[in-house]
Amino acid sequence: MKKSLLRSAVAATAVSAMIGFSISPVHAAAAEPVPDPFPTSCVPGDAEVKSGEGWTADCTKASPSVVASVADSILAIVAPDLGIKLADMNRAIALNILGFLPGNASIAGDGFTMAVGAGGDAHANAPSALSGAIALGLMQGTANANASFGGLALATSLGADAVANAKALPGGVAIAVGSGKNVDAVALGGITTAVSGVVDDKDAAYAYCTALYGTASVTDDKGKNVDNCTSVMFIFQKSQKGDGPVVYAIKNPFSAQLAAPLALLAPFLELGASLGMDLPIPAEALGLIKTGFVPYFSEDLFRVVMTDQGPKFESDLFKPKAPAEEAPKADAAPVVAAKADADPALAAAVAEEDEAPAVTTTPSADVTPVVEAPATNAPATEVPATEAPVADEPAETTAAQAPAADASSDAALADDAPAADEPVVDAAA
Repeated sequence: MKKSLLRSAVAATAVSAMIGFSISPVHAAAAEPVPDPFPTSCVPGDAEVKSGEGWTADCTKASPSVVASVADSILAIVAPDLGIKLADMNRAIALNILGFLPGNASIAGDGFTMAVGAGGDAHANAPSALSGAIALGLMQGTANANASFGGLALATSLGADAVANAKALPGGVAIAVGSGKNVDAVALGGITTAVSGVVDDKDAAYAYCTALYGTASVTDDKGKNVDNCTSVMFIFQKSQKGDGPVVYAIKNPFSAQLAAPLALLAPFLELGASLGMDLPIPAEALGLIKTGFVPYFSEDLFRVVMTDQGPKFESDLFKPKAPAEEAPKADAAPVVAAKADADPALAAAVAEEDEAPAVTTTPSADVTPVVEAPATNAPATEVPATEAPVADEPAETTAAQAPAADASSDAALADDAPAADEPVVDAAA
C-alpha cells in the first residue's frame, strides 16, 4: 500500500510539472507571433488598420476563407515543397510606393479575397464561400474585383487614372489587367479577358470572350474604344477594334489558342523582388506568371463585317495556306546511290546522266545538235514533199499513190542509207 501511494505521488508530481511547464512564461514567449512583413495589413475579421501616413487596410467585412484552408491541406500532401499557402494570401495589404504613393486595400465576403493597394486602390469582394476575388491596385491604379457563387474575378490596374473592373458571375472567370488604360470584364459560365499593357517590349491590348455569356473591353483614358467583345454560347461573338467595323462571327472551335494576361505584371514584380520588396505573391509563383492559360478562338467559321458600304461576308476556312517546301534534291542522292550499287543498269543510267551536263546546264543553243539528229535521220517527210507532185497526174492519183511512194522511198532509204561516218549532205543528195 505504501509503495502504491508513493508511485501515485510521483506520477502526480510529474503531471503537475508538465502542466506548469506548458503554461510557463518561457513557452508563452516562444509562442509570440512573427512580425507581419506588411506593416499596414489585416486578415479577415480584423479591425481596420491605418498607418500614420494615411493609407489603410480594411478587413472588417471579410471572413476567413474555408476554401483556402482546405486547399492548403491538400497542397501540403500533394505538393509539400510548393511554398504557397493560400490562407496567408487571404488578406488586405496597403503599401506606400516610393514614399509618396500611399495605397488602400479592402476585402469583404466569405470567399477567398485578396486586395493589394501598392501605391493604388484595391477592393475585393467575394460574398459566397465558393468564390474568389483578387484585386491589385498598383502605382495609382484602381482595381475592383467582384465574384458571386462559383466565380473567380481578378482585377489589376497599373498607372495613374487607370481602372480595372472584373465581375465573375456563377461559373465564370473574369480577368481585367490594365496598364495606363481602362479594362472591364464580365463572365458567366466561361472566361473573359481584357488586357492592355506592354509585354516583351510590345504594346498589347486585346479583349477575348469565351463564355456562355460575357463581355470584355479596353478603352483609353478618354473612354475611346480600343477593343471589345461579347460572347453568347461561346462561339457566337460580336467584336470591334478601335473605330473599325463591328463584326458578328461564328468562331471556329478548333482554332483555340492560349493567352497569358498576367505577363505584363512580370516586369513590375521582378523589379520589386530585385529591390528587396516584400511581395504578397510568392517567389515560386513568379515563374508561372507568363504561362498562357486563357483560351480564345483565333479563326472564324463565318463572319459578317458591317462596313460603310454594307455587310461583307467572310470566312477563315478558305484562307490560302503557305506552300509546302520541297525537299532538297541532295536528300535523294544517297537513296539513288544505294539503288545504283544494287542495279548495274541504273548505275549506267546515272553515269550517263552525269556525263551529259549540256542538257541541264548549257544554254538552249547548245541543245540544237541533239534535236538535229532525229531530223536528218528521218528524210521520209522531205522526200515525199519534193517528189509528190508527179507531172500531169491529177490530185486523186497522187493521193492514191502516196502510200506506195512512201513505201518505195522507205525501201530506197533503207538500201541507200549512208554509213555512220558519211556526211549527212551526201545522204540527202
